[in-house]
Amino acid sequence: MPSIEWNARYETGVAAIDYQHRTLVEHIGKLQQALETDRIQEEAAGLMTFLVHYVDEHFTLEEAYMEHIGYPELAQHRELHGRLRIRVQALADKLARGEPGDGVELSALLFGWLRDHILHDDFMYIEHRRGGREETA
Repeated sequence: MPSIEWNARYETGVAAIDYQHRTLVEHIGKLQQALETDRIQEEAAGLMTFLVHYVDEHFTLEEAYMEHIGYPELAQHRELHGRLRIRVQALADKLARGEPGDGVELSALLFGWLRDHILHDDFMYIEHRRGGREETA
């Protein structure tokens, strides 16, 4: 699996959201490093605690921002977030039970989420904001 590093194409222009996205990238990197060095069992608990809390905190902030800018696809975006919350929690539960392969699955899920969700789904509300709305966050 390719490593991931923060770069400008992930930036939404919303400071709080970009900070959280950057923090996620750092933790995905830690997860990947733990997998590559066979330290996933030692690192898993802390990483999973962060990730489970992160998705709730981040999605709450992001959804409040979308509501603030009047994003018309907010309900659909909330559904995407809900599905991701469920997947992250299910994988966290598997990892806690020590089931094989789940760390790799989680890393792939988060890598794909960053690449697909942020670069596609999140940028849809950013484009909506750019369509005549001033930045306030």
